[in-house]
Amino acid sequence: MLSLLLFTIIAPATVQAAANPLFASLSGQTLVATDEKHPYQVIAIGGPGEGTGGNYSFQFTLKGSSKTDGQVLPDSGTSKTGKFTVNVTASSFAEDITLSVKVNSYNATSSTNITKSIVIKVVKPVVITAEVVNQGNATLSGVHVTFYFDDVKLYNTTIILTSKATKSVVYNWTSQTISNGEHTVRVELDPNSQFVRFASGGTIFTQTVWVGPSDYSSSDGVLIGLFVLLLLVTYFVYKRPAKRRKK
Repeated sequence: MLSLLLFTIIAPATVQAAANPLFASLSGQTLVATDEKHPYQVIAIGGPGEGTGGNYSFQFTLKGSSKTDGQVLPDSGTSKTGKFTVNVTASSFAEDITLSVKVNSYNATSSTNITKSIVIKVVKPVVITAEVVNQGNATLSGVHVTFYFDDVKLYNTTIILTSKATKSVVYNWTSQTISNGEHTVRVELDPNSQFVRFASGGTIFTQTVWVGPSDYSSSDGVLIGLFVLLLLVTYFVYKRPAKRRKK
């Protein structure tokens, strides 16, 4: 009878502990441009920190190559709600960086922890930029600007332009599937606007961009070789003995 009574008292506590494990998620952009800053959020539930008097702590690390200059701020903190947000500044060059967080759920008598990670691919962006001019005498708001890459719509936004003002519109596009070579970017304004134009004139701005290694890179070795050959020819011509005059 005593053994049965002890089992009855202890069993509910064991079941409750097993039914309240610690879970955590880490979310944010997985493809970013160099030097960009983005927020990343961790959400934790369960464990000893979920009950009265409990808390959650977070410890972040950011790893990349040996020369990475990416940063995560802040790199630690606490939250009673289990939610915490940090800002990650991507490295200044293309690489893969890994953001990890160790979550600790604790109260006055116990604690448990879990680690979550996310891989962030840092790429060189295609920078699309154009100058927009307000030719009118009044401030214009809600001016629509749309960006295209090889006729594919990428992004649209609105801007505010004071009278007679010029403003740069910029969009940094990142993608893992951009093929190397020549591409066309296009920026369009609202064609019904009477006063807003690009600095080059009109409501459509197009530009050709090159993605990847320079198209002249393959000829660099040839150019260097020709330069060396020219130096050698010049040297031997200069050192050649002068012809004797006929008597």
